[in-house]
Amino acid sequence: MTSWPAWIRWGLVLPLLTLNLFVIRQLLLPLAPFPGLFLTAALIAFLLDIPCRWLTGRGMRRWVAIVLVTLATIGALVFAALTLVPLLIEQLGQLINALPGLLLAAQEWVNRLQEWAAIRGLLRSLATSAVICFPVQAPWPVSSAKVCSAFSGPRSAPRSTR
Repeated sequence: MTSWPAWIRWGLVLPLLTLNLFVIRQLLLPLAPFPGLFLTAALIAFLLDIPCRWLTGRGMRRWVAIVLVTLATIGALVFAALTLVPLLIEQLGQLINALPGLLLAAQEWVNRLQEWAAIRGLLRSLATSAVICFPVQAPWPVSSAKVCSAFSGPRSAPRSTR
C-alpha cells in the first residue's frame, strides 16, 4: 500500500482535530469555574511547597515545616486583612461621599457634549444616537426603518455615486 500525499493527510487530520477540540470545549464549558479553581489551588500549593522544602532541607521534619508555613501564611493573611480592610472601608466612604458630585460633573459633561454636537449638527441628542446604534426590539411588529426614521428626522436625497 502506498503512502498518501501530505496534503491529503493534513486535509483529513486538521478538520477532525478542530472538531474534536470544539466538542471538548463544548463539554468543558459548563465546568468553567473548576479549571480556574484547580489552577489557583495548584499555584498556592506550589508556592507554599518552596518554603517547606527549604525548611526540611535545613533539618526540620516535613510535618513541622508544613504546620509552620501554614501558620505563617494564615498570620500574613490576617495581618493583611486587618491593615487593608479599614483602608478599604475608608476609601469606600470617601467614594460614597464624592459620588453625588461626580454624577453632577458627568451630567454636566454630557450636556456640554450634547451642546457641542448640536452646534455642529452631528446629532439631535445622545439618546437618539443610542436608539440608532442600539435598537431595541419593539413588542409589536415594526420595521426598523420606521423606528430609525422616526428618530433621525427628514432624510436627504441619496447621493449619486460616480
